[in-house]
Amino acid sequence: MLLRRCRRNIFRYSVPIAFLFLYAFFQFKFSNSELRHSASEVSARDGRRLFGDLHNDTLVDVWNLSAKDERLVSKIKQLIEKPEKGDYNLTHPDVTDFSRGQSIRINQLLDGKKRGFYIEIGASDGEDGSVSLFFERSREWDGLLIEPHPGRYRQLRQKHRKALTLRACVRSNSSKHEKEFEDTIEGHVKIPCLWLESILNALDKNTVDLLSVDARDQEMELLKAIPLSKYAVNVITVEFVEGSGSDLSVMRYLLDHGYHANHQFVNHPLHRNDMVFTRKKSS
Repeated sequence: MLLRRCRRNIFRYSVPIAFLFLYAFFQFKFSNSELRHSASEVSARDGRRLFGDLHNDTLVDVWNLSAKDERLVSKIKQLIEKPEKGDYNLTHPDVTDFSRGQSIRINQLLDGKKRGFYIEIGASDGEDGSVSLFFERSREWDGLLIEPHPGRYRQLRQKHRKALTLRACVRSNSSKHEKEFEDTIEGHVKIPCLWLESILNALDKNTVDLLSVDARDQEMELLKAIPLSKYAVNVITVEFVEGSGSDLSVMRYLLDHGYHANHQFVNHPLHRNDMVFTRKKSS
């Protein structure tokens, strides 16, 4: 009698317990599969955000694409930032020419042109030594300020320049597709290096009235990567480190590509040598 009662109790409780184990097993398997599926979707979504469109769910290293690739151009459009709102926040608002004399000379060469367009490569903090700021404030020019260094880019944004900005370095034929910085706020940062041709395509610009280049001894390589025959770049000003020797090679290169060496500014205390080149007018 006691034995039969025990058997009935075992059967009564063992069946529900078995069902509970089966239910738990299938729930775990389903949720784990769902988690893997969700992670895959997140990965793909992040890939689209970082690298643009995907084909066959394969991530594309957009920075290594050719200069004309539309996926790279599309990504650059996302990276370009609009101007900050509000008045200028300059350290020296009463200064007219923030450059070492280039701005006034270029203004004369362009006959005081209004509403032109500039690109400043190596824009730094957007004020000290800026060639483009005069044209922006006094001649109502639009432009793009390019600066790769995280700290200087933050300073640039704080100046409230009335220009588009891009935190990037400009790529040459021999440079890598990214540059690394150690920043006090952001830590270890990787900044993309982009073809100027791709940037111009992203801006939908074929004419640049002023191209200002401060490339820290990489001027020659950077200029070689720009298809000057494809775009009308009317004035180019290049900053050289005094005694680097690259000024002569740049001069020869630009003379061979239809430019005049127009003016030179030498600043011995700063060990800087700035040269202005103008495009020859077609006859």
